[in-house]
Amino acid sequence: IIIINLNSYVMIYMFMLLYELVIYNDSKIAKIFLAFETSLILFVVMQMFFSYAEFEKENVLDTIMILLYLIFYLISLFSFKALRKEKRKVELLNKEIESLTVAKERNRIATEIHDNLGHSLVALSMHLDVMENMLDKDVHKTAELLAKSREITKDSLTNLRKAVYALKDENDVSLIETLKRIISQMEIANKVKIYLQLEENLNTILNIHKHLISQTIKEALTNSIKHGKASEVKINFYRDNDLIYIVIKDNGKGCEQLVKGNGLLGIEKRIEGIKGKVNYQYNKGFILKIIIPA
Repeated sequence: IIIINLNSYVMIYMFMLLYELVIYNDSKIAKIFLAFETSLILFVVMQMFFSYAEFEKENVLDTIMILLYLIFYLISLFSFKALRKEKRKVELLNKEIESLTVAKERNRIATEIHDNLGHSLVALSMHLDVMENMLDKDVHKTAELLAKSREITKDSLTNLRKAVYALKDENDVSLIETLKRIISQMEIANKVKIYLQLEENLNTILNIHKHLISQTIKEALTNSIKHGKASEVKINFYRDNDLIYIVIKDNGKGCEQLVKGNGLLGIEKRIEGIKGKVNYQYNKGFILKIIIPA
């Protein structure tokens, strides 16, 4: 009514209503209001230009221009709304990815703590048991075991710190050096002996999977000593064509039926992650055979 009576530029407010209806509403009633508002604008335009007593050609041209502007304006509004929707979708997707990344990192750190601290605490517990029995019999060996226990504790704290801050092992430490350190921690005086056979060329090839292999060896040794009660474990790496075999064999008590705990399931998950396979033999002692591509 104001627009028709004043015949001025207050028509901008009708277009502002369109902006509000298109951008900020998605309900069915908003679509009805949108259709009503568009029709009202068309009616007002026609009323303004066709109510004159004498109709001129300029009126038609003005009407066409306003209609084109109205169409362009609506297309722009809906395009802008579509962009806003896509932006929201991207933001939600980014949040989901961030949540998944955090969850994955939590699982990785939990696995890291289990793999590192699990075997270290088992080794430390066994060292303390031996020290308790040898305390009054052999002071020299007791002191030696005490020093090794202190070393295991320091390594455990270092590994825990690395896990908490999500850090990897230092790149300048080779696989064979890492395995020797693990073996040194797991060997207990004269009760457990661990033998390692790893050729230098395989050491170089396998460094790419150093972290994965070292965690697997830790878990396997822990199982052999803790569950199998083994006194001797042999770790052998060898290559056959395009495959690398890792065989971990102990002289423990074995088992009649294999029950896979978190340790073995963790080993399988790691090895399958690099397209490898895991086989078991458990009648006499326990043999863990791992096959990975070279």
